[in-house]
Amino acid sequence: MQFLEFAELSGSALWLTAAGRVFVHGRTNDRKRRFREHLLRFVPLAARIHRILEEREDHQAPRVRIEAELEDHLTRQEAERTLRTVTGWARYAELFGYDDKSRRFTTVGTSA
Repeated sequence: MQFLEFAELSGSALWLTAAGRVFVHGRTNDRKRRFREHLLRFVPLAARIHRILEEREDHQAPRVRIEAELEDHLTRQEAERTLRTVTGWARYAELFGYDDKSRRFTTVGTSA
């Protein structure tokens, strides 16, 4: 929550930010929209994948492409964990999808 700027950590106390309070009290679709906005704003990897998908005519990208970029900066295990986390967040926010079978990222609403 802190990473997405929905909360602030002070010592052992966690405080919701104004955006966090709106998120907590929002309806499901409003929460997803706000989460999507914060992903794009505060998570460069999510924004990068989204941008790649938007630029491609078929709105798809192979997982191996994103993994290769991450592995330039992280260990293989760190890259995997990071990509798994961002993919889960993006799925929740309906920012982009991922098909485990084809190992491809897709714009929401397209199929791999």
